[in-house]
Amino acid sequence: MQLIRQALGLGISLGSIARLQDGRGQLDWPAVLPLLEAQRARITGERARLAQVDIDLQQISHELRQWLDMGGTACELDTGACKAPA
Repeated sequence: MQLIRQALGLGISLGSIARLQDGRGQLDWPAVLPLLEAQRARITGERARLAQVDIDLQQISHELRQWLDMGGTACELDTGACKAPA
């Protein structure tokens, strides 16, 4: 039971765990390692995606801060016409 809780906590589905059982219902331990490595690869990809999202958010925040510092107050989102006052 603890193994199932740990696997679920690590983002491994019950279906994946079930596929690792042998004919006697015992866990096929040699098959566990590739499952763990695949999960690590997914997490690595997600970390890279989130790092890019963070960079994008920082850039937008920086641009918004500059625009507000220049006195920008009104913006039409549908036209992208966000200009600081003249």
